[in-house]
Amino acid sequence: MAETWREPGGGVRPAPPRCARHPSQTDADRWLVRKEAEIIDGRWKNPDDKVLFGVYADAWFKERDYAATTRERNGSALRLHILPTFADVVLSEITTPQVQAPACRAAGIRRG
Repeated sequence: MAETWREPGGGVRPAPPRCARHPSQTDADRWLVRKEAEIIDGRWKNPDDKVLFGVYADAWFKERDYAATTRERNGSALRLHILPTFADVVLSEITTPQVQAPACRAAGIRRG
């Protein structure tokens, strides 16, 4: 039976084949402990998740059922303030501090 590990969203991922990545059971166990620590610490990134923020934002925005003025206002904010910074960034690599920093600067808030 193939070994697996549980990812943060509850899905189950297969562990890499031992012969391909881990020459021994001890090496495989160490790999698994590191992955579990990444999950607990919130550092784990799904290696299959390579969607760019700009692609996601475009699809998300098109699905919104906005009134004309709301669509214009939100589209303008997206184009002028968000996409210039994040359009070419992989969605899973965007962090809370990266998002908060520009908003805080715009509001005149100094953090920590």
